[in-house]
Amino acid sequence: QVTVDLRALPRLPLPRAAEAQLVFNLVYNAIKYSDPNDPSRFKITIRAEVPRNESVFEVHFMDWGIGVEEEAREAIFSAEFRSPAARRHDQRGFGLGLAISRSIAKQIGGDLFLRSPRNPTTFVWQIPK
Repeated sequence: QVTVDLRALPRLPLPRAAEAQLVFNLVYNAIKYSDPNDPSRFKITIRAEVPRNESVFEVHFMDWGIGVEEEAREAIFSAEFRSPAARRHDQRGFGLGLAISRSIAKQIGGDLFLRSPRNPTTFVWQIPK
């Protein structure tokens, strides 16, 4: 199940290729790290929010997959880092997706961070207003 609600976002002047790469990386990870025992439980929700008294828009990427170990909360954004659970779950990949995505977010004046490590795993992309 995939749910996308971006109505809270106005049309933003973002570089299309960068925006597409960031979104692709987060959605691909949600698919790649979904529950291996029951694919029918796959669920991802992408929702835009406008926090009060903030100078940013937020896009929340939520999935109900294997999650992120708490001790890897910041390391997952380092190039070539893959947590032990991620390596056990799926041997493919180089650990570059989240590093690239955070770099893209920062290059346009925003940020990308992990708000919740599981149930749901929630990444937040902040985009400057």
